Amino acid sequence: MAHVKAVVHTHSVKAIKYTRRDAAVQALMTLNISRLTKGIWNRANCREYEEGEICTIPIGTDHELIDRLHDALKSNPSSCSVLVRDHGLFVFADTWRKAKKECEIIEQQFELEV
Repeated sequence: MAHVKAVVHTHSVKAIKYTRRDAAVQALMTLNISRLTKGIWNRANCREYEEGEICTIPIGTDHELIDRLHDALKSNPSSCSVLVRDHGLFVFADTWRKAKKECEIIEQQFELEV
């Protein structure tokens, strides 16, 4: 991800609770983009997701964290975010403002789903 110049990382309780749901089978967080979730960047298409599109955020493990983050992003080319089970959320962007905005949108989604 050559454009990455900023990373926002949280250890929010809501993110951790989300990753514990169906931990044995869940490997992706799926968001149906709506007015509430607009602003999430689609890395594969170099644009924000549009209303009605599906955004997936990989959920990985804390083991060998850096390698896992890289692998999760590589296998999910449209995502700029990774949830790490029992750890938190990582959001990657070209500016800290974009990373913060996307982090806030995803964190808001945790409130709705947890």
